[in-house]
Amino acid sequence: MSRPDDLREDIQRVRGDLAETVDALVAKTEVKRRAEEKAHDVKDRAVHKAQELKERATEKAHEVKEAAAEKAHEVKEAASEKAHEVKQRADYKAHEVKERVEGMANRKARADDGEIDAWDGGVDGRIDAVRHRADDPSGSHPLSQVTALVRRKPVQAGAIGLLIGALIALITRRRAR
Repeated sequence: MSRPDDLREDIQRVRGDLAETVDALVAKTEVKRRAEEKAHDVKDRAVHKAQELKERATEKAHEVKEAAAEKAHEVKEAASEKAHEVKQRADYKAHEVKERVEGMANRKARADDGEIDAWDGGVDGRIDAVRHRADDPSGSHPLSQVTALVRRKPVQAGAIGLLIGALIALITRRRAR
């Protein structure tokens, strides 16, 4: 072979090598460019998704705030109504107790003045009247007779009391059905 042919072959071989090198360099820069584009796309999607999530969270927070305000208003109204009911009941009961106490005081004062029987003089008067009748020495009052029997035969009187209590409980239970 001749020298020019060898040179032409060398040139062809070098051109082929050079083309491969250029293709390899282009491939390297192409991958880098694609990776940068992909990263840019991912970043854009992430920013868009974050913005979308932020908007949804803001909407939900607003909805929850409105619902909480509405519930708070409902609870406040219900509490106010209940407080009013309780106040009315308490006022009524206080008035009722006041009338009872005044009535008892008036009865006690009238009993002390001798205007009415001690039996009508309230709780203290009632207790005193029962004691007086139970301890009646003449034995003319039925309660004094029962008292005398209980003092003479306490065990039998206790048994009779238990029987009477059991009968009352049985009758009450049957009526409740």
